[in-house]
Amino acid sequence: MKKSKIKVDELVDVINNSKLYQEYKAILEEVEKSKVINQLVTEIKALQKKAVNEEYHQDHLNLAITEAIIDHKLKELYNISLYKEYIEKSTNLNNLIKKTTNHFQNYFNDI
Repeated sequence: MKKSKIKVDELVDVINNSKLYQEYKAILEEVEKSKVINQLVTEIKALQKKAVNEEYHQDHLNLAITEAIIDHKLKELYNISLYKEYIEKSTNLNNLIKKTTNHFQNYFNDI
């Protein structure tokens, strides 16, 4: 069992030191510093909360308006090249983690 722990720790080190993870960390740091991206994300979250409340109260007219504003803000966000790059790196990293998780699941299912 101790040998397995060492192998898992080695795998975590490999991922942490991978080019993919290092690029992700670098772009994440840039995104976190971006006032424009953070402002848009904050606005979108507030609007989404408002939309949930409007849907709950069946306020269909205001809900449609709020959803249109959300769509506009999302388009703004996705037109920022830094954010697009962040989404791409994040997706690639998540895919690697999913593949690794699936590999572990298959391995343990075969035991």
